[in-house]
Amino acid sequence: GAAAAERDAGGDGAEKKDESSLARATNSSRPFVYIGDIDPTRPRPWPEDERDWWRLHDTLVARVRASDEMFPHVTDSPRPQLVFYGDSITEGWEGTSFGNVPGPHRMWTDGEDGTIRDVFARHFGGKSEWHELALKPPLVLGISGSRTYDFIWRIENGEFPTSQLLSDDDGGTAGGPGAGEEHAEEDTDQDDAGGDVKDSYPRPEKLERVYIVLMGTNNLGGGQLPGETIKGMDAAARSILGLHNKHRPGTPSALVFSSLLPRRDDFRARKMCPPRCKDPEGEVPYESFGPAIEKVNRAL
Repeated sequence: GAAAAERDAGGDGAEKKDESSLARATNSSRPFVYIGDIDPTRPRPWPEDERDWWRLHDTLVARVRASDEMFPHVTDSPRPQLVFYGDSITEGWEGTSFGNVPGPHRMWTDGEDGTIRDVFARHFGGKSEWHELALKPPLVLGISGSRTYDFIWRIENGEFPTSQLLSDDDGGTAGGPGAGEEHAEEDTDQDDAGGDVKDSYPRPEKLERVYIVLMGTNNLGGGQLPGETIKGMDAAARSILGLHNKHRPGTPSALVFSSLLPRRDDFRARKMCPPRCKDPEGEVPYESFGPAIEKVNRAL
């Protein structure tokens, strides 16, 4: 933790002190690991000695299994189950980091974990209007530090719900040739000229699940370039869609991929050089993650 922060911060005098404080505030209490040479699209879990990561993964697998075993709550206008996938930002909705309430190094105030959980509950959980109509309670499946490749491994190894939420009569069209065709017709509206126009956004009551994904910033933070990061994000999305089509073929659902948020650990971009440099020959470092995040979001 502290030793890793000091190493990452580096420098002399006041600069070293300032960067060291920022490092403590922004890292996950784990040493920096360069991942620039790892394939962002190939499923790969964290090392076995990362016990917090494995313990939380097992917890999330059990959470998904328990959700799948629940009977769906069907109303006249049901809302889909929300599945939140991601890294520390997503896990933050649980008020935790690697399954534990964050310490002072993450700049959380006393009681902030409870406040965050209450905000989530009021918008999507037990205190929300959505909860009254949702087929099942939301799933929050985030692990701090996740990158695209370990996320793909996670969903291929238990962190993916597979239960049926809507019957065929309610709007789900589970399997079979031509599944979903009749519902495509139901979602057709009239344009201004009187012609039929396919609605690109199905009505919520016709969806079983909505997968909400925030993933990719830790690829950049580990030294991967925007192009490789986008490849990983694309692979993550296709993995979700592939698993959905495997377990719930023809059943309407949606995927929402969130844009990457700004980072406040630009010191890490400078410390990645070498090998990841703006000018490799002159060993000129990148000054900020900002341009890389902008490139990823434009491509996204």
